Amino acid sequence: MKIIGLTGGIGSGKTKILNVFKAKGIPCYESDLESKKLIESDLFLISEIKKIFGSDIYLNTKLDREKVADIVFNSPEKLRQLNALVHPAVAANFNKFVIRKKSYYVIKEAAIAGLGIGFLPKHSASKAVKNKELVEIFSDWKIEP
Repeated sequence: MKIIGLTGGIGSGKTKILNVFKAKGIPCYESDLESKKLIESDLFLISEIKKIFGSDIYLNTKLDREKVADIVFNSPEKLRQLNALVHPAVAANFNKFVIRKKSYYVIKEAAIAGLGIGFLPKHSASKAVKNKELVEIFSDWKIEP
């Protein structure tokens, strides 16, 4: 199995390209979407986020994203702590995704431009993963549907 990383800045066309792959039945992992799901469903993650930001950061089971944004944009340390929790959870979730898929390759989308191949897993839980590739989309490419 090959893992193909698809990355680029806001408005670069990642979603358009990802939709082409999805329409062809190719397994696609959307890191941002999955991280939002995990933040509101993973009990360990919720507990740890509450330790950092206080229990009132959740309204019922929904993370108060506006409140989190206000905090992390004013505190690099809080942002670092949040990323230190969320990124490993997303990586573990992606490894589970890869194991479940029976495909020649999977696409991993993440809006992390400029990081190179580093946003792809160094070690996969699946022995079937043989290769990793990175495609970075640049916004000046103006990708159209």
